[in-house]
Amino acid sequence: MRRYSCAIALILTLAAPLLVTLPTRPAHADVYAVYRIGNGNTQSVYGLTDSGVAVIKDTRCGQAGAFCYATYVNGLQTGTSTTAPLLAYDDGMACAPHLISGLTSAGRSSCNGSFNMFVALSMIGPNGIYGGPVGSPSFIFSREISADFFVNAVGDFTFSDYHTDESNWMAVDLTKVPEPSTLALLTTGYLGIAGTLRCRLQRS
Repeated sequence: MRRYSCAIALILTLAAPLLVTLPTRPAHADVYAVYRIGNGNTQSVYGLTDSGVAVIKDTRCGQAGAFCYATYVNGLQTGTSTTAPLLAYDDGMACAPHLISGLTSAGRSSCNGSFNMFVALSMIGPNGIYGGPVGSPSFIFSREISADFFVNAVGDFTFSDYHTDESNWMAVDLTKVPEPSTLALLTTGYLGIAGTLRCRLQRS
C-alpha cells in the first residue's frame, strides 16, 4: 500500500506543470467599488493602467491652454502634474459588445482580454452598465456613459457621465482571483511534494 501511495505522489508532482498549459478563463464575481473622480465639466479621463491607476486631464489649470493631470487609486487622488504621467496605459478598445438574451446595446462598449463592458437596455434587469467575462455579463452600475470608457485587463474601468451628473467615475474590481488552473497547479503541486517527502521519511 505504501508503494502505491508513493507512486501517486510522484505522478501528482510530475503532472502539476502540465496544468499550466490547460485553456483557462479568469474567475470573476463582478463585485465593484465605484468612485467619483472629478468634475466632467472641465475634466476627462486620460487613461487607465493595468494596476488600477486612473489619470484625469483637467483643462482648468490657471492659464489659457494649460492642462494638468491628476492620478487616482481606489478613488483617492494620489498626485498631480502639469505633464501627462508616463505610465503603461491599458485602456482596452471599442468593440462589438457580447450581449446575452434580454440585453440590447445602448451605446459605448469596450473590451480588453476576457473582459467586456457596455451600456445596455435590459428586459431582465435595470438599464445601465453591464460587464464581466465575455459571454456572461452582469449589471454593474446604473449610469449613462458619454465618453472615456476604458477597461483594463483585470476588469477595472473608467468612464465619463456627461448626462446624469457631469462626473468622471472609476470602478475597481474587488474580486481579482487566481485563474482555476493556477489554483489547481498549486494544490496538485503541494499534494505531490507532501507525498514525496512522506515517502522519503518513511524510507529513512
